[in-house]
Amino acid sequence: FRVAFVNTMPAGSVTLDKLAPELSDLLDGNGTIEEALPAGSVIAVNPGDPAPVGYTLFQRNEYNASLTWEEMAPVSVARYAYDGVEALDGKIYFVGGGGGPNYDIAERYDPATNQWETLNPMAVGRAGHAAAVLDGKLYAIGGIDQTSVEIYDPQTGQWSVGPSLPAYELDHATAIAVGGKILLIGSNTGQPNQVLELDPPSTQWTQKTPMPEPRLGLKLVLFNGKVWAIGGQGGGSNLDKVEIYDPVSDSWTTGPSLVT
Repeated sequence: FRVAFVNTMPAGSVTLDKLAPELSDLLDGNGTIEEALPAGSVIAVNPGDPAPVGYTLFQRNEYNASLTWEEMAPVSVARYAYDGVEALDGKIYFVGGGGGPNYDIAERYDPATNQWETLNPMAVGRAGHAAAVLDGKLYAIGGIDQTSVEIYDPQTGQWSVGPSLPAYELDHATAIAVGGKILLIGSNTGQPNQVLELDPPSTQWTQKTPMPEPRLGLKLVLFNGKVWAIGGQGGGSNLDKVEIYDPVSDSWTTGPSLVT
């Protein structure tokens, strides 16, 4: 496509002989956009400016200079989410949670309607659990005093039993789906630097190379095929550690530390 720059200078302050030949071709003798630009050409105008003659609106980007937050519909019960929130099919799922009892609640938020829908509850209440989405299903993994795994199928609206974790409980670990598998990393109990991998067809968790820095409460981000383990807590302190896991080589490297 062709891009034309709109002249926003006062009339008469810009002459064609001061423009590059490529731009002169896009302007008429009055320094305004030619109406004879090829069909399908695209231009950009300043926010609030009308489209030139012959153009229709293709896309409008609204910019909120104040970057304010907008309050949306609340969940049914105030509780700690930890890693129990995931996006699936354009909706947000919030399952379990703590801050009192360990809740078995499952809710789904629809941004189009700004409403939460109550789903069938999990079999057990979970707090400090991990969650991940794989193959169109939501996994709720472990948690305080839990080694079990439950799987929610949006098509049926039902929970089923998934592959249990190893004998020890894992709470405040973090899960992420990578390459058709689920990784569960870190923990507050058991082995704080553990890395477990679930390959659904095998119906079992396998041990992978441990994370160098033992910790809980970290955040996992998938970037360029590798998993970044960011921050968290260990040894009673907040950590600035960033470590990067390569699922292909099953190896860890050190990333740039956080500022705080």
